[in-house]
Amino acid sequence: MALELDELRVGSFTTVLQGRSKDSETALNLLERLHNTGITQPQECTKKTIELVIDEKAGTMIVNGATGPVKIFNSSNKLLLIQTAKDNQAIFKIGHLKAGRYLLEAEHLFFEFVK
Repeated sequence: MALELDELRVGSFTTVLQGRSKDSETALNLLERLHNTGITQPQECTKKTIELVIDEKAGTMIVNGATGPVKIFNSSNKLLLIQTAKDNQAIFKIGHLKAGRYLLEAEHLFFEFVK
């Protein structure tokens, strides 16, 4: 892989490990210039954490870490409940739902839960 910056060109940074030579100095210069220009490695993807907390006694479900609309669907994909998360939290009253499997959509991710 050839790297270029301005007029500097080097085949790879492995030449630095082989000792002082014109190539290793070029590689060091290129590395230093890349660092000084603020060019950085691509950032790692940040992972979003969604937490579901179901309180059967109170008949509630709290969804933490979500923003925007949070939806609950039945097993036939019929929309039953929708809330807009506030302060990264949405609270649903699920005491009236029958026992069964449900889908929750938050942040374009789907979660299955059983009541």
